[in-house]
Amino acid sequence: MPYQLQNATGLFSRHLSCQTTGTFYEWFTPWMSCDGVDNIRAVLKAKNASANLAWQLVVQYAAIRVDNPGSATTLAAAQTANGEYNPGDISVATDMGNNRFFRLGIAYGATAGQQGDLTLQASWKQVGTDLGTAQATLALSDSSNRYEAITAWIPATFMSKVKVAFVVNSITPSNGNFKYRLAVQTAATTTAQPTAWTDLEQAFQQPGNGTNYSEHHTGEIAVTTSDMWFRLAICYTQAGGVDSNYSAIVNAACSCR
Repeated sequence: MPYQLQNATGLFSRHLSCQTTGTFYEWFTPWMSCDGVDNIRAVLKAKNASANLAWQLVVQYAAIRVDNPGSATTLAAAQTANGEYNPGDISVATDMGNNRFFRLGIAYGATAGQQGDLTLQASWKQVGTDLGTAQATLALSDSSNRYEAITAWIPATFMSKVKVAFVVNSITPSNGNFKYRLAVQTAATTTAQPTAWTDLEQAFQQPGNGTNYSEHHTGEIAVTTSDMWFRLAICYTQAGGVDSNYSAIVNAACSCR
């Protein structure tokens, strides 16, 4: 029975042409999870290429939403004209740890009228675990720290680093006092007897005055524990305790490795 490749793209080929002078991007993969990806390998090929056509592996990241991605980032060295190229292992651990999604493609360009048949195939090892997306309504009326769990209890053998993409909306009142950050709780033997919550981010995210919406990606945060269980939470409070009634809705996409 043939081996089914995991975390490998198909062999994509497209005819690309430059109508004007500049650099263009053709995306060969859909948006994919960044969880636990440290290195990428890829093979790029060009046939029937104009003499001055340049081509190069490119990646794009989205920290929270794919409809609001970051800028494209070229990887390895640019090649020209016809040929086949394997740049070997390309380290992407930092960028993958700071984002939620990525996609791969080919950056190409030259003077107007250059063209060629470009092919891409890529592979990577993925050791991250998607913990799912949680939604919760937050409410408080004082300046104490409150904790809302955003994952179930999970065996801590899965965990060396965690990260969460937060989307917080409907913040009322929106006078700048609301703030939040990621927290963790562990349990040595039974979830009925957990430890106290531990804040994983030193600084709170504070959307600011007149803002009722916030997006935040924590990036990968190292966590060390010998306990059996862990769960993640959003820690939330208000600066100064000046609001008599406060509420917000949080959506949190969680993962670990």
